Amino acid sequence: MAMEPGINCALEVALKDFVELLKHFRVGKKLGKRNMQREEAVFGFDNGRLTVEAVGVQHSIVASGSWSGFTRIRFVHFDALRRAPPSQEPLQLKYAAGRLRIGSTSLPADWHQEPESSGSDH
Repeated sequence: MAMEPGINCALEVALKDFVELLKHFRVGKKLGKRNMQREEAVFGFDNGRLTVEAVGVQHSIVASGSWSGFTRIRFVHFDALRRAPPSQEPLQLKYAAGRLRIGSTSLPADWHQEPESSGSDH
């Protein structure tokens, strides 16, 4: 079940690291448009690292801040971010009121306190 976080959810990462992370999610023709519409990118934070998982790939980079849970965005939005990456240094990621803000870009997002495993009815 999606829940809004009760605490401030904000991270800071090095722009260069985030842009490199985005490059790992270049899918080309691996997914058709229909499948891309169903895919999600999941952002989490653990042990001082921002973790992003999408299309069966997971990568992480050093981050600082407060973030206890996971946020999901549609992969098509994530892919658009990959094609036109942010330029703010340091880069801030914030979640509030159903939106994930990455630099100056704001994307619709869902918040989850716990990761959703396949087959769960969260």
